Amino acid sequence: MIEPIIEVFTMALNKINGSVGNFTLSIVLLTIVVKLLLLPLTLKQDKSMRAMKDLQPEMEEIKKKFPNKQDQQMKMAELYKEKKINPVAGCLPLLIQMPILIALYRVFQNPNNIPSGAHFLMWELSKPDPAFIKVLPLLNGVLTFLQQKLMSTGNTDDNPMAKQMLIMMPIMLTFISWKMPVGLLIYWVSSSAISIIQQQLIMRLGDKKNVR
Repeated sequence: MIEPIIEVFTMALNKINGSVGNFTLSIVLLTIVVKLLLLPLTLKQDKSMRAMKDLQPEMEEIKKKFPNKQDQQMKMAELYKEKKINPVAGCLPLLIQMPILIALYRVFQNPNNIPSGAHFLMWELSKPDPAFIKVLPLLNGVLTFLQQKLMSTGNTDDNPMAKQMLIMMPIMLTFISWKMPVGLLIYWVSSSAISIIQQQLIMRLGDKKNVR
């Protein structure tokens, strides 16, 4: 499943690089193309998030009314069915990103897929950042935190698990990306930055529609 994606990304990067003559810029442009292709799923994710946010008062009422966890889950499932909401719809873009990240990891891990001498600032694209304080992994963690904060469907202060995930997920992803090739980190950081901008625009458009 991953091999065809690797071939597509390798061909796309080489084709873009042949036009712009800069491999780092080619990665950013590829990121933009991927985000545009995933836009329908992103819009679906936003719709699911808004629906879940609107359900928060009813969900809190269920928690108060039914202390037993099994009863809560059953009532929640009935509520989702009644409102025609799929609670996992918001996870689709994240699930699709996983094979993309794995494929790009394989692309950048192989120096033969990258033009000789291709660098971003002082970093070689096919290797991890050799510095002790790694800027891109840390930036990736910060952007992940901002992205989660922006996409939060409720008040995390009232949900200890959500509050814990808001802190733990960026830390975990920072460590995961600590030894990743710089080329992949440029894609990941660019993708997270675009997602934040994209989400803000979608939320503003959604708010304007609600006002009307």
